[in-house]
Amino acid sequence: MEKLVFDYTYCSEPECWEWNIPFEYESKEKFILDVLENPMILDELGITSVYVWQIVEKTIFEEDYVKNVDEYVFTLDEWFEKNKKI
Repeated sequence: MEKLVFDYTYCSEPECWEWNIPFEYESKEKFILDVLENPMILDELGITSVYVWQIVEKTIFEEDYVKNVDEYVFTLDEWFEKNKKI
């Protein structure tokens, strides 16, 4: 199992929301492929709150949002490098 972080920021003036959700999965690549195949995996991992407005009674309004899921998933090392202070 690989330690991963789902790091997502959503801004809608005048507010922004940030989610940093740690989880374990077989690998980063497998997670991305599995989400593309079945977006409800996000629900199983507790990541639903990120897309709560797009999921109603386990029905996805838009499938486009999962196409860029790779932009928000980082290994623990990648996430650390991205967020460390100098």
